[in-house]
Amino acid sequence: GAWLASHLWEHFLFTRDSSFLRTRAYPLMKGASLFCLEYLVEDHQGFLVTSPSTSPENIYVTDKNYKGATLYGSTSDLSMVRELFHAMIQAGEILDTDHGFLDSVRSALNRLYPYQVSRDGHLQEWYHDWADQDPRHRHLSHLYGVYPGSTITPDQKALFQAARQSLLKRTNNGTGWSISWKIGMWARLLDAEQAYDAFLKLLTYYPADQSEIRMAGGGTYPNLFD
Repeated sequence: GAWLASHLWEHFLFTRDSSFLRTRAYPLMKGASLFCLEYLVEDHQGFLVTSPSTSPENIYVTDKNYKGATLYGSTSDLSMVRELFHAMIQAGEILDTDHGFLDSVRSALNRLYPYQVSRDGHLQEWYHDWADQDPRHRHLSHLYGVYPGSTITPDQKALFQAARQSLLKRTNNGTGWSISWKIGMWARLLDAEQAYDAFLKLLTYYPADQSEIRMAGGGTYPNLFD
């Protein structure tokens, strides 16, 4: 819901249609924000986190070699909430409405568990500095703040570099959807060469008579399906 609501805000940013914002986007964005406010809980440090939480389809490995998928405060969750709350505040200020509610959103935004950089210089995907079962997993949910979100930007040098290291670690291989996502991320990370490399992988010709679906290397079939 938080991710879907961000598309409404993007639509307004491109159209500047204040009627659309007031009558359609804002009520839905507010509903998503209310859900997030109710869903957030306080961790042992006093930060707000989502719980339970996942990083879609990826598996973590703890320092005790436990493998799992569910935890609290995943980076993907919190980056989507962060993006939504930023948009909610801007939308409310434009419409000059819901001042008390916006104060509660600001308060929660300031208390969200911050982005973390791992010991090896990557943007942490999990609340703790845990390893991934698949270091080259095709999903990039923890980099939502880079793209399609905008809460990790070049002026945040440490986070920007950590996000870049995460994307390098994942490589430009993957399924078609994954590679197209990487193209957008590399563009946001200001790396034209890596974006072009991902583009070439996406368009690598893959014969239609192959009996096995290609899941890792990317590619395009003769009918332009990926």
